[in-house]
Amino acid sequence: MLTAVSRGELSVVDALEQIKPRWPESSADVGANSSTDQVSVIETHIDDMNPELLGFLMERLLDEGALDVAFSPLQMKKNRPAVRLTVIASPPLLAHLSRIILLESTAIGIRHYPAERLKLERAVESRQTTLGEIRIKVLREAGVVVRVSPEFEECRRLARETGRPLAEIYRIVERETGVV
Repeated sequence: MLTAVSRGELSVVDALEQIKPRWPESSADVGANSSTDQVSVIETHIDDMNPELLGFLMERLLDEGALDVAFSPLQMKKNRPAVRLTVIASPPLLAHLSRIILLESTAIGIRHYPAERLKLERAVESRQTTLGEIRIKVLREAGVVVRVSPEFEECRRLARETGRPLAEIYRIVERETGVV
């Protein structure tokens, strides 16, 4: 589509209309054209672990197949600062990732429950910029583009190669690929 703009086959206004987010008409329409899948959510609270070890735990869980890993701050009993570890995983990995948490952290127990996940269609596409070729994420619902964003690793690579600030790289890529 954006190539068609540069060749003059499609006006910029028409191109922007095609990538404009389409909001649901009613709450019944939310997710009607999105895909769903089942995931396992694994959680635990940790209040007595060296914070330097948390980063390694996250890397290990991601390396072992976790779909997402997050830490959230919280206050626990005796007014101790702590973190909530939340892991999203495919159900077959539940036992394996739970074992890693129990062995690589100070957690003495975990909670887990099934969840349904609603997802946009996701594709990684290449675009040419003045900085070189770069990959961008294109998110669609029912084939309609709802959001486009540059890949962080690509922008970081270009920032290192060119010596330019990362924020500037993002601005250039967004401007030249139609990400707005």
